[in-house]
Amino acid sequence: MYFTERSLQIARELGVPARLLWARVAPPLREMKATIPVPPANKPVRDIWIGPVTELGEKYDAPLIDMNYGAAFTCDIFHDASHLAGDCFRGFADLLFETAGAQGVG
Repeated sequence: MYFTERSLQIARELGVPARLLWARVAPPLREMKATIPVPPANKPVRDIWIGPVTELGEKYDAPLIDMNYGAAFTCDIFHDASHLAGDCFRGFADLLFETAGAQGVG
């Protein structure tokens, strides 16, 4: 989380609004990250990651845009397990701009 926090610090110093983004991944990878425990915590990646990143976002007024859970984004076309296809670009861009606009950015 060091580099994420440092980036948020720099954005704050420059007066640049920031957001944290968990980009959508393909359903099989999404399921793995939500259910399969990993060492050393013996918890799924999502359980390990979501708390600290949400706290970091709150600390720097950088809300998390979670495209896997909760976001109004449903495109599930991928080139591989973690790279959205170009067909999803419009919806991806719309979500980012709508989220920024709703939060007073821009």
